[in-house]
This record gives sequence, C-alpha cells and structure tokens, in this order.
Amino acid sequence: MKGIVYAQPKYLLELYNIPNDPKFDQQKGLEQSNDVDIDAALAWAYSVSDYTVKMGIIDTGIDYDNEDLGDGDFGFQGAKVRGGWDYYNNDADPDDDNDVSHGTSCAGIVGALRNNGLGVAGLAGGNGSNNIGCQLFAFKVGGTGLTLNEDDAIDAIIEASVWTPTFGYGCDILSNSWGIPV
Repeated sequence: MKGIVYAQPKYLLELYNIPNDPKFDQQKGLEQSNDVDIDAALAWAYSVSDYTVKMGIIDTGIDYDNEDLGDGDFGFQGAKVRGGWDYYNNDADPDDDNDVSHGTSCAGIVGALRNNGLGVAGLAGGNGSNNIGCQLFAFKVGGTGLTLNEDDAIDAIIEASVWTPTFGYGCDILSNSWGIPV
C-alpha cells in the first residue's frame, strides 16, 4: 500500500514483577540484562508460591534468625521456617551454624521473603507480608566445614518426604545441594 512505511502487530504488554529487595540485582541467574537467566520476573507474573508448598532444605540447617527467613520465628504454623531436625547434633534445633551458611543460602534462593524491602528475593518467597510464600523445613546433616554424614542425609530425605500422622513432614520439594568430591 502506498504511503505505509512500517507496520507491526499491537502487542499486549506486561509489567514484569521486579521485587523491591535491595540485593535482588546481585542474584545472578534470576534476571540479567544479557538474558542468561531463568526469567524469574516473568514467572512471578504467574505465581509467587504460597504457604501450602513445603520445601525441605537438606544441608547445614537454616538460620531462621535471618531477616528474609523468618526473623527469629521457627517451628510453628505461620513461621517461614516451619520445622525440621538437626541430625548433626541430634536435636530439634536445625539452626545453621556452618562457617559459610550454605544451608541458609540455599534456603534463601528458594524461600527468602520477597518484596519486603530487605535482603534477597526467593523464587517461591511469596509477595510481601500478605503472602510469605513456601514453608521451609530445615534438615541439618552437616556442621562446620562442608562435610556431611551420608546416613544422616538418607534419614533426612526419608523424614522430609514422607508424611504420616506420626512421622515425617511431607515436603513437596527437596533441596540437596551437595555431592561427592572427585
């Protein structure tokens, strides 16, 4: 047609859901300008998770005093870190006292409170105070350093994944960020 220089479809535009957490831009792999990432902001347009999702972190524990992981709340309905077990010390306090806080870092990647203006943004960390996202369960199988007991890890996987009225937590997803040295 004469006089038409350029035409394009009329697109439906979306606003990406970028959180207000100050360290979000340091979380490599979630959203990057080179687009070598998992498109977290696009995923958050569909779901930010909710408290019905149970996430088990089988690692060095979780620092539930962390501002993004409950700020001291632990072990009750409504707490971000809902429960767990310390296989390393054989007690009910799976607090992360590892020198590199590996379990806490893993928990933050998936479950850190999102849009709370603090720290980082968890992939399933909800959307501010009205939705705290997934429940986290801490299963401590390693202490100082980065070694763990294989038998404890097996026991933790069983307890985390199974649910009966008297045993287990029935976690939907387990994070096992460890392996065998080569």
